[in-house]
Amino acid sequence: AWRTTCMGFDLGNARISHAIWADNAWLISDSLEKVKQMFLDVTCAIHRCSLKWKPESLELLTGASQPKPPDMCISIGGEEVKVKSVDTMKALGVLLARDGNSSLSAEERFSAGAKAFYAKKTVLCNRGEI
Repeated sequence: AWRTTCMGFDLGNARISHAIWADNAWLISDSLEKVKQMFLDVTCAIHRCSLKWKPESLELLTGASQPKPPDMCISIGGEEVKVKSVDTMKALGVLLARDGNSSLSAEERFSAGAKAFYAKKTVLCNRGEI
C-alpha cells in the first residue's frame, strides 16, 4: 500500500520506503508526516503479532535541510510510543549524522578499532610462540 500512496523517497526510477537487516528496520521518507504514518502502520502490524518496540531503540534522524523535529509520539491501543529525535544514529556499525558529516563516522570507527587493538595488544604484538 505504501507504493500506491507514494510513501517513502523517490529515487527517480524507484521508490524506497524501508530497509530491514536482521532485527533492525529503517523507515525512509521525504516528509515527517509520511514517516509518522509509516511508523503507525508498522507499529499496528507488529502489535497484531503480539510484539512491541524496544523503546530505547527508536530514533528519528532527519536531514539538515529541515529543522530538527521534536520527538515523535504515536498513540496506539492506549499505549504511547515515543521516538527520540537525534543528531546522530548508529546503523550497522556506521555513525550517521544529521548534517551528513562523514568524519564523525570515521572517527567513531577509528576509535572502535583502537579500542579493539589495545584490548588484544599483548596477543597481537607477541613475538614468541602462541
